[in-house]
Amino acid sequence: MEKVHDRLKNRYPGGQPFSENDEQLFFGRQRDVIELGKLIEAKQTVVLFSKSGYGKSSLINAGIIPTLRGKNNVLYFSIKFNNFSQKEKGFTLFPLDKVIARLSEPVKLDVTSVFYNLVPGENSLWYWIKQNQLTRRETPNLRIVIFFEQFEELFTYPKEEVLRFSEYLSEMLNTTMPDRYRQIIDDFGHPGFDNDFYSFINQKPDLRVVFAIRADRLSQMNMLSSRNPSILQCCYELEALSLADAKSTITEPAKLPQTNVFKSPTFYYNDKALKKILDGIANVQDGKVEAATLQIICRHIEDNLINENHGLITAKDLGDITNIFQQYYESVLDKLSPPVRGKAENLIENELIDGERRNALGGDYIKSKFKITQKLLNALEQSSLLKRERDISGRFMYEIGHDTIAAAVNRVAQKKKLLKIEQERQDREQLVLQQEVDKNLKLEQEAKDRESQLMAGQLHAKELKRRVKVREITIWVIGIFTLIFGGVLFALLNSVTNETKLKASQARFADSLKNERRLKAITNALELMYYGDSYANVNGANASQNAINSYQSALDTMKNFPNDTLFKKLQRKINDLNEEAHK
Repeated sequence: MEKVHDRLKNRYPGGQPFSENDEQLFFGRQRDVIELGKLIEAKQTVVLFSKSGYGKSSLINAGIIPTLRGKNNVLYFSIKFNNFSQKEKGFTLFPLDKVIARLSEPVKLDVTSVFYNLVPGENSLWYWIKQNQLTRRETPNLRIVIFFEQFEELFTYPKEEVLRFSEYLSEMLNTTMPDRYRQIIDDFGHPGFDNDFYSFINQKPDLRVVFAIRADRLSQMNMLSSRNPSILQCCYELEALSLADAKSTITEPAKLPQTNVFKSPTFYYNDKALKKILDGIANVQDGKVEAATLQIICRHIEDNLINENHGLITAKDLGDITNIFQQYYESVLDKLSPPVRGKAENLIENELIDGERRNALGGDYIKSKFKITQKLLNALEQSSLLKRERDISGRFMYEIGHDTIAAAVNRVAQKKKLLKIEQERQDREQLVLQQEVDKNLKLEQEAKDRESQLMAGQLHAKELKRRVKVREITIWVIGIFTLIFGGVLFALLNSVTNETKLKASQARFADSLKNERRLKAITNALELMYYGDSYANVNGANASQNAINSYQSALDTMKNFPNDTLFKKLQRKINDLNEEAHK
């Protein structure tokens, strides 16, 4: 159920142009209404141009059209093309088709009439102007006025469509009767052709066309001049508001009584507040004020500062005027929950603007593609951040309310993109730094592990050396006992006269000495081999060479025992290390 508050209107349209129903709120343009009205009265075509944001559409909707509504002999059409969008290419009517569809709306076709059947399948602009004449044939001195708002949007369409529109426009403006009609009438005649028909078919329509276009796109109209050479002969430049007109634009709507019409109560501005607003947005060169900027500021004030207990706006209430557009945009977003806000930001910042150019998208497309609810679209429209218009095919189209808002949104979007890029750069740097730290920690741990291995090897070598010494002492003790035993034995053998026994005893003594030397050599070689094994288990060229040196020393110790298994084992170790070193 619609709430009463939702049916009330704002005193300022904010980011949207004034509508045809906003005549009572439209102040500061009385001179322009009179002067432009005179030109439309006198000239067939008028080009209304100005910088973006000066209020061309508002002047037409709330200034010129209300003067025409009171005239019974005037039929007017407001037509807007919308920027061409590749995203909705399959759903978009081309400019000529949009104009034909709009001109055909009020026509009551009589399929039995002579004119309808004269050229079967006729679908030109001239034809539909004549059909409107025929529908209003009882209206004396009928005048048809066509307003092309935001005409620069025409030139966003493919060039062939622009030239096609130009051809049909020329025929509508400059031709009393196209040759295809004249030839049929002259060559064949028709039993239904009477004086009324000849009078109608030869009557050139009283047609007025107003092209509203941005000043920086005015030169694009030269694309139409080959078929419409006089199209730029009559131009009216809409200038920014003077300070006096700007003051009335600010103060007069606020003074109007609420009377169940407006959302906000009546309120006022003190002189310092007015001065702060105008000083903050006036052009420093000529002191004039952009109309759209002024409306956005006033709408922001109405939405955020006015309530039943706050009816006087002071300079202190206003805050930073220069940042008002971002505040206006963000104040609308702040009223949304985080998930909904994210969808709104994506739609507005990434889809409805292309640079600072506005894109118009269909409501059904938006809801399907971006999972946005009608409730959110309504909220964005009511805030004046978006505006909604029905196109020729009957679809509701949504776009950002004004170029000024699009520029502000684009700045916010670019700032977010820069922040995102900077954050991604910092994240990459942090990742590289963390990887470097991890690498250094790994290298440090590997060094510690190698040091631990070396220390463990040294400890093991010391332990082995201790054991070797113990074994060596043991061997010396055994040797001493052996010598004593040998001496005793020798003494005993001396007493034996048997020479054979003496020789055998001597041989056994010699073998005992040899075994003692071999055991000592093995003991020393094992110690040196242990050192070699410790070095061999450590990575690095120096460690490998140290191992070879230790093995070689052990080998030298065993040189008197070349047939010993240990001697051969040491040789293999040295050969293996040498082969590995030469790989």
